[in-house]
Amino acid sequence: MWIITDQFCEDPRSIRCRSLDFKELRRDRLKYRFRLICGDGEVCYEGLMDCDPDEPKTWATEDGPDDALLDFGRPTQGCCRVHVFTNGLWQEFPAY
Repeated sequence: MWIITDQFCEDPRSIRCRSLDFKELRRDRLKYRFRLICGDGEVCYEGLMDCDPDEPKTWATEDGPDDALLDFGRPTQGCCRVHVFTNGLWQEFPAY
């Protein structure tokens, strides 16, 4: 589950864009920050997700940062990279 919380590009519809499984009642589970980067290296969006990027998982069965990239960032702004905030730093998340 994920939600876009900030935008740094011209896309007035993006704030509060969310995954299909987003439930406001479960918003407190969104503990992990991510950001979507366009081909020019600019940060376009930041958001929150509920999956821990350090835990092994099957991305096809649980929303993760790649889902926000594929479902939202790539079609709207051409985002091609995901950064996840872990251990106090923004780190590039490997795409599939």
